[in-house]
Amino acid sequence: MRMRATRWTVGLLVLLVSSMLAGCGGGGGSSGTSRAACTAAGYVKDGTSQGGISGATVTIATRSVITASGGRYQISGLPTGSQVRTVSAAGYSDYADTVTLQPGANALNNVYLVEPPPPPP
Repeated sequence: MRMRATRWTVGLLVLLVSSMLAGCGGGGGSSGTSRAACTAAGYVKDGTSQGGISGATVTIATRSVITASGGRYQISGLPTGSQVRTVSAAGYSDYADTVTLQPGANALNNVYLVEPPPPPP
């Protein structure tokens, strides 16, 4: 016996698949993020000396921390998905990029800050 897919059964199938994907962080929000919390960690370093910068402010999504000695930071309670990371420190140019966070712990690439260029004469 052959069954025909009706609009109702196709719609139900789409709804079920969408619900399953939303539970895995694959949707459910207008920004493509889920509520699953994760942690991000990394280092902020001087672009010239490669030494860690303590006292830099690192912001991911809406959470901010100050780097410890050696430039290390860790931020918990972040949403998964694409998030903007900004870094600033006195005497350096600001930095911004986009990071993709997965549920659990995320080791992020180091951020290398540089001194701003001198003002034009």
